[in-house]
Amino acid sequence: MILQEEDHLELGIIVRILDLNIKQDIGLVGLGNMLTFNHFLTEQATGCPIATVDIHVNLKNRQHAIDEYGYGPANPNDDVADNSMFWNKKADMWKCSVENVKTMRCGNCAAFNVSDRIKNCMASGINTEKADNGEAVIEQANLGYCELFHFKCAGDRTCDAWLTGGAIENKDE
Repeated sequence: MILQEEDHLELGIIVRILDLNIKQDIGLVGLGNMLTFNHFLTEQATGCPIATVDIHVNLKNRQHAIDEYGYGPANPNDDVADNSMFWNKKADMWKCSVENVKTMRCGNCAAFNVSDRIKNCMASGINTEKADNGEAVIEQANLGYCELFHFKCAGDRTCDAWLTGGAIENKDE
């Protein structure tokens, strides 16, 4: 398509509509994130969700999960007072015991994607110089990709949107 000067306004409208459709496709509508056309191109070129390869998008989406959906605790391996408050709040929300709610982790959530494709995407976004570093980080942090909030998620944490059913392991195969 060859564009003329008079097409610029129309193109702006088309790009805006395309931008909204893209945001809906990857779940960013309503989060206040402006998905750029470069993000769309990156996703198309890599076949990876943008948050797996762009740390800025990942951190924005993760912060949204923290602020709006109680993603945490900050350090799930520490048994500190802050964690007790976190787990008590989750137990109150789910109307169950702290022991029970502590079993509801991202690592066994139905939205936690640990398929080979997603792991490869995350590894490529973590380190482009030495491929095994990305894989080591993923393993050490028990990372997966949250299909609900579109960010790299630590399997030892949880959030208010936890879903029963176990992680997505072979979605792409």
